[in-house]
Amino acid sequence: METENVLRLLGSAEKDAKWLDKNYSELLTKYPDHFVAIHDGNFVDASRKFEELISELESKKLNPAEVMIKFVSKIKRIL
Repeated sequence: METENVLRLLGSAEKDAKWLDKNYSELLTKYPDHFVAIHDGNFVDASRKFEELISELESKKLNPAEVMIKFVSKIKRIL
């Protein structure tokens, strides 16, 4: 992977993490117990089923490997 691409992906991941932190409460209200997708600092989509979210990302021509996907829940889970 080229250095430019790696740096781009890291920058996008940083934007995604900041956006998620800032908007988590709102996501929890709108999408409890959903998988949410964030890309380049923007909300993309949400679904209760991971596979459906992946399909939706692919239909939007997004590479799921380059999208932050998090499960939003009031229950804290330890993995």
